[in-house]
Amino acid sequence: MVDENVGLTVTYNRLKDPACTEPRILELRKLHEEMDQKVLEAYAEGDADGRWLDLAVPPFCPMNDADKKKLEAFEDGVIDRLFVLNAKRAEEEKLAGLGPKQKGAKAKEPASKGTKSAANTGKETKAAGKAPASDAAAATATDAPAAVVGATPAKKRKGKKVDPAQASLLGSEGDEE
Repeated sequence: MVDENVGLTVTYNRLKDPACTEPRILELRKLHEEMDQKVLEAYAEGDADGRWLDLAVPPFCPMNDADKKKLEAFEDGVIDRLFVLNAKRAEEEKLAGLGPKQKGAKAKEPASKGTKSAANTGKETKAAGKAPASDAAAATATDAPAAVVGATPAKKRKGKKVDPAQASLLGSEGDEE
């Protein structure tokens, strides 16, 4: 990049261009594939049930239709596994009392009685040079894992059946449209 005085956009356009066979670009593609494999290994370490290592890392730059199908299968597999992992973690948080507040649950008391919290006034965050968090933003940040439990796995979205082992973790058969 420095040698040719080009930025990230030019570099990544070259990276995704099958016609580009520059040695440094080929090396960068290889590094991306290695990084994808390491990410799968990291997920596998923390989620033994997820079958992360069953996924084959495709070429970073698909050169033909077969490579494109491998990439699509890889992306679908990752999305489906993340969906299942998210559902499992949301359930764990719920059981630990960390999930979204239930209807009728009492709100937490402010840190000191008689004053509004930073989330309500924004004074403390403004003083620190940060934008104040709205109640909705604060709830979204703490409830994020549970918030996407209702999302749809990639294979089901595309009209394909969800892996039965993964669907059983979600409490559905995965073949409903």
